[in-house]
Amino acid sequence: MKRHSILIFILIVFVLPAVKGGVPLDSCIQAALKHQSFFLQQAAIQEAGQLAHESLGKNWLPQMSIQASATFQNEQIEFPSGLPGMEMPEVPLNMYKGLINLYQPIYDAGLTSIKQQLSQLDYSKEAIELEIQKYKVKQQVATLFFGLLLTKEQQAVIATNLKTLNERLKQLEGAAAAGAALQSEVIGLRAELFSLEQKQAESRFAYQSLLDQMNTITGKSFGLQDEFLHRPSEVDLGDLSVDLRPELRVLQNRQDYLSFAEKMEKAKLTPTIGLNANAGMGNPGYNILNEGWAPMLFAGFSLNWKFWDWNQSKKQREILQIRSTFLHMEKERATIGLQLELNKLQNEILKNKSLLISDEEIVKLREEVLKRASGQLDNGVITSTAYLVELNKTKEAQMQLAIHQIQLQMQQVNFLMVKGLY
Repeated sequence: MKRHSILIFILIVFVLPAVKGGVPLDSCIQAALKHQSFFLQQAAIQEAGQLAHESLGKNWLPQMSIQASATFQNEQIEFPSGLPGMEMPEVPLNMYKGLINLYQPIYDAGLTSIKQQLSQLDYSKEAIELEIQKYKVKQQVATLFFGLLLTKEQQAVIATNLKTLNERLKQLEGAAAAGAALQSEVIGLRAELFSLEQKQAESRFAYQSLLDQMNTITGKSFGLQDEFLHRPSEVDLGDLSVDLRPELRVLQNRQDYLSFAEKMEKAKLTPTIGLNANAGMGNPGYNILNEGWAPMLFAGFSLNWKFWDWNQSKKQREILQIRSTFLHMEKERATIGLQLELNKLQNEILKNKSLLISDEEIVKLREEVLKRASGQLDNGVITSTAYLVELNKTKEAQMQLAIHQIQLQMQQVNFLMVKGLY
């Protein structure tokens, strides 16, 4: 048992980190969203929307209130004198009462349901606007992420060329020491070596700058030992739908809101029915001729109907329809803009795919030419200057291949982002 525990410990501490993959783009994006409290705000919006929905739902519960009054009058109703010997009742000048009032809605023409829908749309709008902010963060993270990948690829190309140049330099120094090569050729290679080392240093500083920005936006502590890795996946370039973009969804949300607001205006002209009741004590009670404290009980139905408002509701509905038309036009313009962006990315993706095919062939040919030039330099057939020309051409071809590879990956991610799928 002890032996098994030791093996598990070794597996966790040493083996798993060794096989651990690189840091993916999704991980960076999720870290940035969490660091900037997007998830907490999203949960808060959802909770507030639920509370508002429940609160409006309580409109169907009985509404209770306490009413108390004390009134004093200088005169009251007087009855004319009756028959001789008959005393007429007197209405008291002072009146006191305390009541508990109850109102139970029975029919509200759908007003409560409409208010719940409007409230839900308001909170949905806040959630969608939060999605728009999240997209901006996603784009910032993606830009930094692919910047890191590109800089890393550039460093790899420079490192490969430095290794090749160092090997050539050692061989040329040996040849120069034996008198088989000129010292000027050695100096030329050293100068190029220093130039490459300078570019390597610049690339390291650029990488560190991007890394610092990534740490700031994600709240992480990525270091030089962390490898950023993106696994590209094919995208459907034929699908240019952008309905999932939050900018379009928020416009659709406002159109839905105006539609329910129009229903609200109609419902305002519909009768509402409720049950009214109260109970309490009064002095006098409902029988004002019976002076003294007495119980007061009352129950009945009420109907409220605003059947005429001088066409105010009709005019308001017309205004809402016009605003809805404006939103529809705005949505169409936004859709066209996003589809244009998709068209541009579509062409860039196809272009880079085509360029990568030729890039790989060019790199293959350049490396073959460089290999031959290396042999010619060793045999003194060409000068170091001619060799450096071929080395730089090979380096440039390798750089172009790396740039187009990273650009293609970033364009594919941008394509999905514009569609609202990332």
